[in-house]
Amino acid sequence: MQVLTKKRSRARGYRSPVRAEHVEQTRRRILDAVSRVVAQKGVDALTLPQVARAAEVGAQTVYRHFPTKEALYEAFWRTARERFRLPSHADAESLIADAPRVFAGFDDDEALCRAFVRSRAGHKLLRTDRRRTPERGPARDIDRAIGAELSSLRSDERTRVRALFESLYSVAFWMELRDAGGFDGREAGRTVEWALKVLLAEARRRGRAGAR
Repeated sequence: MQVLTKKRSRARGYRSPVRAEHVEQTRRRILDAVSRVVAQKGVDALTLPQVARAAEVGAQTVYRHFPTKEALYEAFWRTARERFRLPSHADAESLIADAPRVFAGFDDDEALCRAFVRSRAGHKLLRTDRRRTPERGPARDIDRAIGAELSSLRSDERTRVRALFESLYSVAFWMELRDAGGFDGREAGRTVEWALKVLLAEARRRGRAGAR
């Protein structure tokens, strides 16, 4: 009896690599379906049954992976954040020079980018993400790249420069330039590149003046 019990225990504790791979594939399939639903209907209109239909799985399968809509939102945002995330750069010049490529990339996910910028849920996810992960994300990447350039500025000036960098180097400003300026992503990125070069030059001038 004791031997049988041990065998059953080992059987229950065994995790099949094939099953684990299947579970991960299903999870990715669900999150891919979320991307399609969000792009078509927006974040605010997202429902778990919609996602199940788009993923071609049962509703219970979605609930098994994501018990609540909030859990689904958060998992999806973690995936989307990597797609929207600005690449890390060691210095301000390389960050600025990469703007055309980054903004052109937003064009590739235009519907999804617009859905996030325009939705209440998208803004809520952005705010929640900043509170939970202050050590990473676009704001932290920008701060790391331009931090050395701001060291000689007054505290209020550093705050202004950081805020302008974050606002200009963003999906929201990409959309503004697309709609108001009629630019494609690459031209929008060139515009941001030019504006940030001007801003950086002024920050450096003020820094030198303050150091005297």
